[in-house]
Amino acid sequence: MRRGGSSYYAIDISNPDSPSFLWTSPLTPSDTGLSELGQTWSRPKVSFIDVKGYSSSPLLIFGAGYDTNKDNDSITSDSSGRGIFVVDAQTKTLVWSTTPAATGGTNTYFPGSHSIPSDVAILDSDYDGYIDRMYSVDSGGDVWRIDLPSDDPQDTEEPWTVIKLATLSSSTAQNDRRFFYQPEVARTFFSKVTKNTVTENGDTTISFTRKSQPYEAILIGSRNRSHPTYNTTNDALFMIRDENTITKSFIKSEDIPKVVTIDKLMDITNDPFASALSNPDGFRTLETELSSFNGWKYLLGTGEKSLSKSTVVGGIAYYTSFLPSEKNDLAQCILDGGGGSLYAFHLHYGTKVYQNLTIDVGNRVPDTPQLFFGENKDGESQFLLIGVGEDASGVVQAKSILSNLVPTDIDGDGKIDLIKPGAGFFGLKTHRTYIYRQENTQ
Repeated sequence: MRRGGSSYYAIDISNPDSPSFLWTSPLTPSDTGLSELGQTWSRPKVSFIDVKGYSSSPLLIFGAGYDTNKDNDSITSDSSGRGIFVVDAQTKTLVWSTTPAATGGTNTYFPGSHSIPSDVAILDSDYDGYIDRMYSVDSGGDVWRIDLPSDDPQDTEEPWTVIKLATLSSSTAQNDRRFFYQPEVARTFFSKVTKNTVTENGDTTISFTRKSQPYEAILIGSRNRSHPTYNTTNDALFMIRDENTITKSFIKSEDIPKVVTIDKLMDITNDPFASALSNPDGFRTLETELSSFNGWKYLLGTGEKSLSKSTVVGGIAYYTSFLPSEKNDLAQCILDGGGGSLYAFHLHYGTKVYQNLTIDVGNRVPDTPQLFFGENKDGESQFLLIGVGEDASGVVQAKSILSNLVPTDIDGDGKIDLIKPGAGFFGLKTHRTYIYRQENTQ
């Protein structure tokens, strides 16, 4: 309902000609265990989780909502919307939650202090048909990881755990980055390069090792959706590398990874890898540097912000941004729009993919580009991204990265090749989870 309130409604459309309410009353903060529910901005995800008593029941997963405290310019702790809820889709009964309330019963303690208005990213990491991990972001600039390794949230050996993966904001106006959209999660791997220095008998030998490192790429862009015309915050686009690819309980302090801060992300704003494509040694040095970081960041220009969910196609990370017009004057009720852009980065290196880093999408706030498969005028197969494109045409041809472990010059032009030539679409892809169950109506 967003600004309209703190409720969810369920409509039974099994008979399309005579729809009816599925629940006897809407889901609200007055329901048992849901007092933390804020304004309902988060879109519920219908999923299945292997949890006792509900393994065959469709469940709804959603963020606990938006706290209007975040309408304020300064960032402070919220009093509602802090956490995530999982409810029975048919009865709205609370199955599990993570909120600031104490751990016990159906709740796991949530250590955050900011509301979660965004959708929740879900992952079936072992492909058994059940969701066993979630990623979420909050309105205070934090990224969260939730692991569901067993069928009992309060299991003594494998309880469900919530850890802070990253914090990318601060209390200053310039760094008050906030997240309002679902993070994108791509299961992938990269070529991790490590520099080894050995000194023996006064002689120093330097060598490099390279290995294929799997990781979950967490993509998110920052913005203050409540104030889309603000221009005081240094917003950014982020790719966080989560190398803990196994779902597990993080109950031992030594197992919990250090919280990623913005200084732990490599700055690719000036596209350092593009400048080293003609220098294999320099490129390898940058790879070594990247391996010491937990991902990368791209710093947006003054007033520019990300106002939609990012996506990954063929190993290319796509983000959209919006720059409000300087002619906007809210005091005088003058709205002149602004400019929308599409960014396309190599998922691992953060370097540009098309001729230009950004593609102008016109005087509008661009939405998340959607993948479409079709044919060109010659009958050849092609993949297109719908919703963004050059000259606001709404379409841009999708590309794909090369998946070779060692980046090399393939076409002999003296430059390292990272992108498949032409419009080839074979490479690393986002793994999304689509789960369905066949119902027996007899």
